[in-house]
Amino acid sequence: MCIKKFAADESGAVTVDWTVMTAAIAGLGIATYGVVSGGVGDLSRDVGNHLSGYEIYDGFGSVMSFDNFANGLAGWNVVGTAYDDPEIDGGSGVFLLDQGLFIERSFELDPHRKYAIVEMEIQTIGKFEPREVLNMLVDGQTVDSTSLVGGNINNVGGDGGASVTYTFNGTTMSSDDVVAARLAQYADDPDDRRSSNLDRVNSYTMRMVVENPGAQVDIDLGVSGTGRILADVPGEGVSIGSVRVISTDTP
Repeated sequence: MCIKKFAADESGAVTVDWTVMTAAIAGLGIATYGVVSGGVGDLSRDVGNHLSGYEIYDGFGSVMSFDNFANGLAGWNVVGTAYDDPEIDGGSGVFLLDQGLFIERSFELDPHRKYAIVEMEIQTIGKFEPREVLNMLVDGQTVDSTSLVGGNINNVGGDGGASVTYTFNGTTMSSDDVVAARLAQYADDPDDRRSSNLDRVNSYTMRMVVENPGAQVDIDLGVSGTGRILADVPGEGVSIGSVRVISTDTP
C-alpha cells in the first residue's frame, strides 16, 4: 500500500523539472560562450584601441587633436635625426641637442574659439645644463625658450606671443642596462664618459596658450644651445609622450 501511494505522489515534480531545465539552459549558455567569446574579445580590443586616441576635455572647449604616438611619428615632420630610446615607451623619440633639430606639425582649430591650448608630456634624458634650451615656436615665431636643469625651470627668452608654463613631475634614475643600451645604439664603440649623461629621465608637463590663433596653428619644438655633442655618441635628448590641442574660449 505504501509503495502504491509513493508511486502516485507528485510532490516535488516541479522541482525536478526545473532542475533539469536549469541545467539545460546553463549548458546552452556555456556552449554559446565558446562560440562567440573569440569575436567578442576581438571587438572589445578594437573598440579599446580606437578610443585610446581620444580624450575628453572637461572645460568649455573642444579637443581638436590628441596624439600619444601609438603610430610613431605619423603626421609629424622631423627636421634632424630621431632616435628610439630603450626606456621611454610611446614617446616621439630622442633628439640630439644640437642647432636646427626640430619636430613640427600643423593642427586644425575651431576658428570661432578665442584660444588654442597645447599640452605636452615631455621627458628629458640626461643632465641638462643651463645653456641647453627647449624652444617652442608658434607659426614660425619663437614664443618660449626654457632651460630645464634637473627640475629647475628657467625661462630664458621668447617674444611673448603665447603663455607657456612647465611643471616638473619628477626624476627617474635609469638602470645600468638602460644606460648601456642608450650608448650602444649610437655608436659601435660607445664613449663611457657619456654614461653619466644618460642615467636619468626628468618628466615635465608643458602647457601653452595661444590667443586668437585662427583656423590653424603650426607648432615646432626644438633644442639648441650646445656645441659639445659628439656626432656618433649623443648625450642628452628630448622625448614627447603625448600632445593635446584644444580650442576653447576660456584659457
